[in-house]
Amino acid sequence: MIRNEINITILIDNPFVSDTRVEKEIEVLIKNFNAHIKVIAISNPNELKKENKNGYTIERIINDIVKSPLKKGYKQYVSEFSKMLANEKVEILHCHDYHMLFIGSEVKRLNPNIKLIYDSHEYLKGWPLYLTNKGIFNKIKGYIVWTRELTLEKKAAQNADLVITVTDGIADRLKMNLRLNTQPIVLNNFPLLINCKEGDLLRKNFNIAKGKTILIHSGSIYYSDKQLAQLLDIIKRYNDTVLVFIGNRPRFHEIRIAVEKDIQFNKNVFFLPYPSDYASLFPILCSGDIGLLHIRNNWQAHKLGSANKLMEYSHAGLAIISTHQTTAEKINEYFHHCTFYDESNFKEFEMALIHTMNNLASFKNKALQTREKLSWGSESIKLVHAYNNLLNA
Repeated sequence: MIRNEINITILIDNPFVSDTRVEKEIEVLIKNFNAHIKVIAISNPNELKKENKNGYTIERIINDIVKSPLKKGYKQYVSEFSKMLANEKVEILHCHDYHMLFIGSEVKRLNPNIKLIYDSHEYLKGWPLYLTNKGIFNKIKGYIVWTRELTLEKKAAQNADLVITVTDGIADRLKMNLRLNTQPIVLNNFPLLINCKEGDLLRKNFNIAKGKTILIHSGSIYYSDKQLAQLLDIIKRYNDTVLVFIGNRPRFHEIRIAVEKDIQFNKNVFFLPYPSDYASLFPILCSGDIGLLHIRNNWQAHKLGSANKLMEYSHAGLAIISTHQTTAEKINEYFHHCTFYDESNFKEFEMALIHTMNNLASFKNKALQTREKLSWGSESIKLVHAYNNLLNA
């Protein structure tokens, strides 16, 4: 039996400017449960503290200290914030990623009647972010924080009534590492079914000549400085290609500032803000030719994960050039629209680029076949079943 008019509070570890996975889940919950949803996000002076959007409320009130478990004042803040949430009218507390789980676990301790969901987009044990810190001191400090977070995650996950993640590989490891009694539910990062036709939005926006091939990199950027320099050198040498970065994270702006200062890239490397409206992303992607997917394969979280951009590129009808990633390779076994290269070998990337450009029309047509076969529709049914089972337990 499907319940109606349930109260759901969702915690997320960013200011919720654009988070496609969360937005898709919210739409399903409102439609199927007539849910009253409040999203509580990280505060940001550049965003509204409170707003209503598409039938739900957003409150950006969480202090960024929640991402620093060893910082003075962390425990007190989490305790006070959790007490506030425990006293609110909440049936389900849906926590996206581990920092929010730490709060959710405390809320559950204070109010055991609340159903707690841990939605793990990332695989923390396979995400040694401290390795990107500059300097040995910062690396050691980052390692200590990371190990503390792993301990907190293992403890907090025991209070979760349901764990959700993005791939079978991560689900297996979460069950083992967190000592869960049941297997996490897997919701693949598939986009909503779209009907977007090939267009010329990017060509018009940046005055790109008709014969040039448009490469797109959308979302989080994981190229090292050395890898980025190698990529840009290839783009510079291939006069028939241009590269468009779409993003809104600090790394995106860091690269934009550096590249825009270099006159040699003025006509072949461009930057576009990531749209706050998810539906607006696809007309942009559909006006490109090739999507770039570069991840850190030596990190298990990347290797076993599922980047949003993989399926977004595919649904937009883009051929894909990707590092060797498990999910991408599995999908390519069926659709054959990806070409792979070793993340540290840009000679291989250059060969992949040539191969993709020589087979561009064929690869783009094959990519479009993913729309019907790999869409959010099938995943949303799994979400509804999981929520219904949780409510009726």
